[in-house]
Amino acid sequence: MKFAEIYLNQTNKRIDHPYDYKIPERFEPVVVPGVRVGVTFGNGNRQLEGFVVRVKKETAYPDKIKELEAVIDESPILTKEQIALCLWMKSTYCSLFYEGLYHFTSPVKVVRRLVISEENPHENRIAFEPYESTEKVYRLEQKERVSGPVQKQILELLETRDFTRREICELLGDVGSSLRSLEKKGLVSAYERDTSCKAIGEKVEPEDIVISESGDFLYRQFSEKRQKGTPCFIFEENLETRLMLYCKAVEECLSRGKTALMLFPEIGLSLETRTLLYQYFGNAVAVCHGKLSQKERYQIFKRVSCGEIKVLVGSRAALFMPFRKLGLIIVDEERDPSYYASAMPRYNTITIAQKYASLCDADMIISDEIPSVAAVKKTETGEWTGIYNAPCFARKKPVPAIVDMQSEMKSGNFDFMSYRLKECLEKTLAEKKTAMLLINKRGYASYVFCRSCGYVEKCPACGVSLKYYAGGDVLKCHYCGYTKKRNTICPECGEKKIKALGLGIDQVYELLKKRYPDSRILKLDGETITSYEDFKKVNRELSEKHWDIILGTRMLLRNFDFQNIGLAAALLIDGDLNHGDYSSSENAYQLYKRFFNRMTEATPCLIQTYEPDNITNAALTSENPADFYRQEFEYRRLMGYPPEKHLVLFSLFHANEAQVANDSRAFFHSLKKVSGSGTSVEIFEPFLSGVIRGNGQIRWKILLKTKDLDAFKHIIEEVTAAGEIERLASKVSIEIDPPATL
Repeated sequence: MKFAEIYLNQTNKRIDHPYDYKIPERFEPVVVPGVRVGVTFGNGNRQLEGFVVRVKKETAYPDKIKELEAVIDESPILTKEQIALCLWMKSTYCSLFYEGLYHFTSPVKVVRRLVISEENPHENRIAFEPYESTEKVYRLEQKERVSGPVQKQILELLETRDFTRREICELLGDVGSSLRSLEKKGLVSAYERDTSCKAIGEKVEPEDIVISESGDFLYRQFSEKRQKGTPCFIFEENLETRLMLYCKAVEECLSRGKTALMLFPEIGLSLETRTLLYQYFGNAVAVCHGKLSQKERYQIFKRVSCGEIKVLVGSRAALFMPFRKLGLIIVDEERDPSYYASAMPRYNTITIAQKYASLCDADMIISDEIPSVAAVKKTETGEWTGIYNAPCFARKKPVPAIVDMQSEMKSGNFDFMSYRLKECLEKTLAEKKTAMLLINKRGYASYVFCRSCGYVEKCPACGVSLKYYAGGDVLKCHYCGYTKKRNTICPECGEKKIKALGLGIDQVYELLKKRYPDSRILKLDGETITSYEDFKKVNRELSEKHWDIILGTRMLLRNFDFQNIGLAAALLIDGDLNHGDYSSSENAYQLYKRFFNRMTEATPCLIQTYEPDNITNAALTSENPADFYRQEFEYRRLMGYPPEKHLVLFSLFHANEAQVANDSRAFFHSLKKVSGSGTSVEIFEPFLSGVIRGNGQIRWKILLKTKDLDAFKHIIEEVTAAGEIERLASKVSIEIDPPATL
């Protein structure tokens, strides 16, 4: 007799542990770790879906054990490495098992239906069935000369590999009519691809991967320094160099009979990368991102599972596909915020990828143009292996000039444009060149500062800027809950010039149109670029006509084809410097450094600021990036922020403000009681964080700092076992080392 350890699809943390079920003899051949089953649970025999994590020959409960009722999957849908990863996620992120499992199984969801008993209508049961589907795929039958440019593009694309209709339209736009015309001519045919994973045509003549001298220098270092279990971080700012290096590493991985995973943020804007990979790896490549339909995700899941897909490129969702022989994980643009998941379990993709690579004994490459503070720290401590390019390959970059907006006000200029910026802008327009203006504000955001000396109100405990709440005329810290009345007199210089500052891109756009009515002004932000079609349209316009002024948010950092740039200016950096989060300086440095690095050495670059002596401004004008990281390490060491310490953020939600306030205080006292006194864990008083957009629920937060995450896990395990979370009317979420706590 055999028994299965099964996790149940339920929502109570106190009972979220494996239960033993007897495996009926008829199911013994198919019940293995990694399959889903149907079981009954509790005194009421509630019918639930379960997941098998282990099969054994003995149980500690021989007299009380139930039999499992049904087997959903014919074969395991998760590999042993994925099961281990899912269990690790549950333990690390304090989540329910099925919250983590959802990321692995969302492409192959379970379909539930009610089965009515013919003998007794009152004995109905729930049937669990696996999701099944096919998809339509287009392939090239023969290539002939065609008159239409769109039809020519389709044939050239299908030379590289087979494509679904969606993939073709993503790359070339809405080409349905041209596709149908090619079908009628017999040049293109469509077939239904099922899950049989039969061999399909490979690309006949793969292109050679040509890597630059600097890329080859980096790749040779990677080959020499890589070690199993230790990711390599490659410091390289040039995207093309990084991509070709990735392709070389993937080629070597495939030659060893392994598969490769390449992760990129916001895959919808990285289709050029996809086209490049199709040229090199043909039908072995697939793309997985958040906009795929259930049918498309299912097909990729099955094709990865059987080994048909050798190279998977995608957003963080691609990480959870069932690779059988994973040999390489690549993560590009390491510091991108989209790698942090906002739903439970709130995980960091790079942390999960590193654990997955360790479980699979796979190589791992991480890279970025400007790395995060955490990444630099990990290379310094040896947790990651740092790989640097030779100085001879470094491109000379522009050094921006600081414009002191305090001095501008003292001279009578209260405008958002300094005298110097106006002069440079007019010169640029006269020379028929394009000016690029960056303001990272889509809406209105404010903080309190002194217009006389530039003093900014900050929290004495946390060191971050205080947010201004006009309703109560108070300043509040979003970390520890510190609150104070707004000063009307500056505590630094004694002047009565305390003001809340705010300037949005829409305001600036209107002002520029009034001041320069004859200039062609392009606005780029999240509202104007909502899809890849918008991205392609703007790039087409950039190549067809000249823009005098391009005004944008961080959207300017996307891969637009900007040309003839005669001026680059940050209109007001202070909003990012004083965003009120521990990572504000890091985010501001990365944003503006990347912006100015896109310019040539001769391009005039300006930073307008009310804090000319701010260390981040100084770092942006320095030609040595180590200056910034050294200063940031010291700040975080003193304040106990990551990577010096771990942050754990508890969020409590409820529609009733009094209820969530009471629950937050009760939960805080439970945490303090379990943690005890004299421990290395700091727990701060709960504070009101605001109203959540969309559902109107009130959110309170509790912040915990610790050097050792095991101490936190011990606390949360005791709190959970005591039923403290279940007693609360409010919902509780847990985040570990979140990129922001606001």
